[in-house]
Amino acid sequence: MAGTLVLLALTDSHVAKLVAQGALMPAGYRHVIAKAGTDLAPLIEKHAAPILVLDANFEKTDTFALLERLHRRYPLLRVILLSHRPAEDALRGLRLGVYEILQPPLHTSALLLAIKRVQEERLLLEQKVIRPIRQDTLSLQQRAQAFQKLAEVAQMVTSSLSLDQVLKAAVDAAVLLTEAQEGSLLLLDEQSGELYVRAERNLDDRFTKTFRLRVDDSLAGKVLATGKPLLVSRQGPQKIKTAYLVQSLIYAPLSIGEKVIGVLGVDHQTQAGEFTREHLTLVSALANFAAIAIENARLYAETETERDKLNTILTSVRDGVVVVDDGKRVIFINAMAAEIFNVDRQEAEGTPIGRLVSHDDFLSLVENASQQLPDREEIHLPDGRFFSVQGAS
Repeated sequence: MAGTLVLLALTDSHVAKLVAQGALMPAGYRHVIAKAGTDLAPLIEKHAAPILVLDANFEKTDTFALLERLHRRYPLLRVILLSHRPAEDALRGLRLGVYEILQPPLHTSALLLAIKRVQEERLLLEQKVIRPIRQDTLSLQQRAQAFQKLAEVAQMVTSSLSLDQVLKAAVDAAVLLTEAQEGSLLLLDEQSGELYVRAERNLDDRFTKTFRLRVDDSLAGKVLATGKPLLVSRQGPQKIKTAYLVQSLIYAPLSIGEKVIGVLGVDHQTQAGEFTREHLTLVSALANFAAIAIENARLYAETETERDKLNTILTSVRDGVVVVDDGKRVIFINAMAAEIFNVDRQEAEGTPIGRLVSHDDFLSLVENASQQLPDREEIHLPDGRFFSVQGAS
């Protein structure tokens, strides 16, 4: 995975050189440094850069307008964004291909870890999607169409927070690329042990709402159990379930690690339609995208839940709570602390603590917290109040 080119778009050219020479080069990565204000698209095009490390202040214009332009033109580009407002920028960035957000000052260890994670994702994409299609015997026109549709679905996986939209797009693409009559994405209900329709194309609404398929005696269940795709083409009627027969079908597993959570399928109900190994490759690639989207949605929901829990706890405590990052920027401040220091909570996030609080003793405590944390300190406010302060890391 080393040898990959990383495009650095940082406002401080000196920092960019230090990052390149002190972190990227020793780790085996190639690099290109963009000068502040440079149009990034030609550089990405020229060097085929798969990874962009972008300072949110790189352009004087709106950062997210820049991200939107780049994402529309290079849907597989992965961006590591440096932002002083990670909480605010995370949601918008996720929709525009931002893989990870880091807070200044930039720590090389965190950057290298983020690049490694991007590399692992791209390697998985190469192995499961791009390489199999290149090896297939599709015509040049068919291959171009396949890559275009896969790129569109890949863009949705990284940019859309609507899981329904992504899964529907995967089914639609599978039907289009295989010229199938129908398509469906089935997920496993772990409580009942049955498969149900999560997304579909050309199926009757009443049918999909009542559709339940046992996994112990079905072709889809076989794929779920083995984790291997299935191709049946013009071998006579195949039973999906009672009174539902097809002439040809493809099922590809949706796998997250070693666990299979569902199948993506297309079928023909008439003998005129048939499927090929190339079709199987395409459906398998789309199934991988669908699985990634489902896992991303799960992780995002977990993160939001944990953040809400933490915010609820910190907000409800009667003590004042201020949380800062390594750069001494405010990550969280609860209502009590905001009242004590007379600051606006919403404006406080992402702001250096020194700009918000002018109390020297408190700032000294924050500054020295990384070296040693006193059990308890007292700070006195100009209005005569005093507070007992404890630090934790």
